[in-house]
Amino acid sequence: MSRTCPHAEAADRHDPDSGLYWYVIAEDERDVGTVWIELLPAGSEAVLGVYLGDPSDCGRGIGTAAIDLAITELRRAHPHLPIVLRVRRSNTRAIACYRRVGFTVIGSGCKSLPSGEAVPYYRMVLPTLRQKPRRCLASPPVERIDPTRLGSAVESSRGARRSCAVRCAQSEEVRVIVRPETNRDFDGIREVNIVAFQGHPYSQQTEHLIVEALRVADALELSLVAESDGEVVGHIAFSAAAIGGSSTGWFLLGPVAVRPARQGEGIGRALVETGLDALRSRRACGCVLVGDPAFYGRFGFRQYPGVAWHGAPDESVLCLLMSGEVPTGEVVPHPAFLAGT
Repeated sequence: MSRTCPHAEAADRHDPDSGLYWYVIAEDERDVGTVWIELLPAGSEAVLGVYLGDPSDCGRGIGTAAIDLAITELRRAHPHLPIVLRVRRSNTRAIACYRRVGFTVIGSGCKSLPSGEAVPYYRMVLPTLRQKPRRCLASPPVERIDPTRLGSAVESSRGARRSCAVRCAQSEEVRVIVRPETNRDFDGIREVNIVAFQGHPYSQQTEHLIVEALRVADALELSLVAESDGEVVGHIAFSAAAIGGSSTGWFLLGPVAVRPARQGEGIGRALVETGLDALRSRRACGCVLVGDPAFYGRFGFRQYPGVAWHGAPDESVLCLLMSGEVPTGEVVPHPAFLAGT
């Protein structure tokens, strides 16, 4: 059988009448795991569970295909029933699988195991066709501080940054706050930059080193985190840059990182917008970056002739003009930005 289209066979405990849909996942006549969906007694939702016995079977599409099959079977009998699940926050591969199927993060918590270990988890939901998914980040933000306060905090002292926060939440949504970093965020910032760029084809996986080198050199002009339930789920950094010898008022955006499980929720957009508002409040001349024109174009970034980054395609070198004119020449970042290269 195809490894991307596993066969799910009915097991003894497959009993839709009692609210349990249970399948054995088989590939090439070998049982590799199980997938089940259980209807809760109240009938308000169903709970999904998946188990693959051999770690080598993970990441091959087996789980995704089996989940699709189980959901299809359930939808025939209960087309309007939302399906929920819990997944460890550290299990980024499973989270990515669930997101491909259509699940969305709607909350988080912590489960205590018999051993006493506390396991943080995300709660995810697959909405019905007539139900819109609950957003994890309000768009637009419900409450947003005056960006001039953020700018003045950056200029006055890095320790004062924690007093300036952008709250993006509604009472029924997962609360996400975009705020300046504090020293308690350093480990979380390091982790989010590692996991966000892990395996990225255009990354050397040195983003966390860049942030730390800029911080040590006192060259982090602005460092913001997105926090949800006490966890750093996103981060963005800005540092000074020169273009063609002009080193006044231009800033370099990057890196920007969002945990894989929280991508697609607008967290990256909130980080970028908050950072750019802070730069405008400081009367910056502009911001430059190397990135995806499709994503950054929505913020006003575009390619300018004569602006280049050594080794980068011209179409990915983007500028956002805030005042004056865009200088020409090669972009020269702070020396600490080259950490790990």
